[in-house]
Amino acid sequence: MSFNKDAFLEFAKEFASMLSFYDYVGIALGFIVFIFFFMFAVVVRKKILLFIFVMFLALLTPFLTPFAIKYVMNEYVKKSKLEITLNKRLKFVDAIMIEGNITNVGIMPYKKCQVEAKYWVKGSNIITEYANRFKPYKIEKRIFSKFLDTNESFEFEILVENFKLKDGYSYLYSAECW
Repeated sequence: MSFNKDAFLEFAKEFASMLSFYDYVGIALGFIVFIFFFMFAVVVRKKILLFIFVMFLALLTPFLTPFAIKYVMNEYVKKSKLEITLNKRLKFVDAIMIEGNITNVGIMPYKKCQVEAKYWVKGSNIITEYANRFKPYKIEKRIFSKFLDTNESFEFEILVENFKLKDGYSYLYSAECW
């Protein structure tokens, strides 16, 4: 397998286009916190227990920063509200029709939204139900390119085709916008 430079550059360009100013601020804050803990560990190096604790925090910061950024972005900056208005199994075709609204309740306008519908077989007990979530029967994803300002919404429709399960399934709908 060889390295494809053009594919990597295309991936990097697409990834960078998904990042916003707030993402870059979060990355910079994570780096500043890492430097602060590292410098503080150097200052308190004579107190061994404090040094070990602060150095542990410094080394933990690069691993926790992406999770903290994702949480803050999804809960405050890029928060969206998904409302399903129709979830209907079609009678003469093996398909499910989904209609809904996505509302921007965050502080940043969106350029694209991805709606994901995940279906899995119901389990006979709570453990198998939970395990079946990790091996879904069908996952349907759609990306909608729509500019959506704060407190605006748009309607969408998704047709999930080749859905052969008749009964006994659970589902989860989610939306992520950027």
